[in-house]
Amino acid sequence: MKKTEAIKAFLDAYTWPDLAELYNYSMEVQVNVLRGTGDPIEGEYRGKFWRGYTDGVQVWKSFRIPYNASSN
Repeated sequence: MKKTEAIKAFLDAYTWPDLAELYNYSMEVQVNVLRGTGDPIEGEYRGKFWRGYTDGVQVWKSFRIPYNASSN
């Protein structure tokens, strides 16, 4: 599942239908995650540095669509 599809599925399941209907795949989106019980981790992907969290099984991190949104 693509990130944009996951966002749409989340909104359909957890918010008001009229709000979920406003989302479309061409929107600029920023998703911020909470640490929860995860431990901080860092990594690099294709030369880009990132920070996230892990519980030893899963990794979660904040992201933007498009990646370089609000930049030149």
